Amino acid sequence: MSHCSEPTEGRNPASFLSDFRKHFGFDRKTGTREWPAGRIDGTDDGAFRMGTTVINGRIVIAFDRPVDWIGMTPQEASDMADKLNELQLKARGIA
Repeated sequence: MSHCSEPTEGRNPASFLSDFRKHFGFDRKTGTREWPAGRIDGTDDGAFRMGTTVINGRIVIAFDRPVDWIGMTPQEASDMADKLNELQLKARGIA
């Protein structure tokens, strides 16, 4: 079963988000209004940063801002699949 969190504005964030940079390597809310692969449609807010890590045996994916959907190129999807596979091995203690 996957886990999620509602936006944390106005309440305490998950404990690992208190040291976001340590876990994910960048600060929150650092996205830009750029569309490096072209804008998908009018709801496309542009590029954002996404970080992945393993915390307490779970793979955690965090974003630099709230997002409703993600669009990616085939290469980006392949890279993400590779990264998730690498993390699932780490979470299982295999890698």
